[in-house]
Amino acid sequence: MQSAAPKLPRVSRDGMISVLPVTGMISQRASIWQELFGGTSTESLSAAVASAANNSRVSAIVLDVDSPGGTVSGVQEAADIIAQARKAKPVYAVANSMALSAAYWLASAVGKGNFFGAPGAEVGSIGVFVMHEDFSAALEQDGVKISFIHAGEHKTEGNPFEPLSDDAKAHLQKQIDISYDAFVKSVARGRGVSDKRVREGFGGGRYFDASQAAEMGMIDGVIGLRDLVKKIGGQPASEDERASVQSALEAAWVAGTPQCVYVESEIQRRRRLRLLST
Repeated sequence: MQSAAPKLPRVSRDGMISVLPVTGMISQRASIWQELFGGTSTESLSAAVASAANNSRVSAIVLDVDSPGGTVSGVQEAADIIAQARKAKPVYAVANSMALSAAYWLASAVGKGNFFGAPGAEVGSIGVFVMHEDFSAALEQDGVKISFIHAGEHKTEGNPFEPLSDDAKAHLQKQIDISYDAFVKSVARGRGVSDKRVREGFGGGRYFDASQAAEMGMIDGVIGLRDLVKKIGGQPASEDERASVQSALEAAWVAGTPQCVYVESEIQRRRRLRLLST
């Protein structure tokens, strides 16, 4: 079976616009599975976003999103870095052609007015879940009995060899509720709406066609990645400049160590422009 090569950040030829991939399953750290089958590490994404935000030659950042979601771990931190990068330069996202669950969480962090979906894209699935499997009946039928020797009252709760107790289910539900609350608050911040609007008006875990999502306020319009990059435009740059930014982005992506996003103050900007003009 042929493996799917993981995507890397790139600099658009239409201008110095950094296009960062959010593809495949999302997890916190890069692994050999991502090398073989593709996927996105939130650490790699965060590092590339920070690199692009800190690079004065980059005019804008675009998240190229095609993901069904993934784990909760690392997503909130990455969303916060994306939101912080908006203070330095415009940040956009395109569902191209799937921005579901954790991918929607990340994409919504670009802010109101900058989140789009390609025609026919799938958008939404705002929710969190955990699955418990109970193999106890099958094991009993096969004459297999599992015994745990443990310390800690709840150490083995949720194991797949016995039914899930009401107490264990309540504990898992509490953890899911905490993650869901963080998800909702982040989306509400990015979309500029109330938590209640996200909970009641954004589908309750369902996904929608991009045209429906735009009508619901979940995204800001329907447009493909290529057309969006052309619309944004960008400053002309030499191939050497483009190659330099490309190299920096790839190095940050591989290193996966997010740096603080540098946000230039108005005084610093005026001083820099004055120095460049002399």
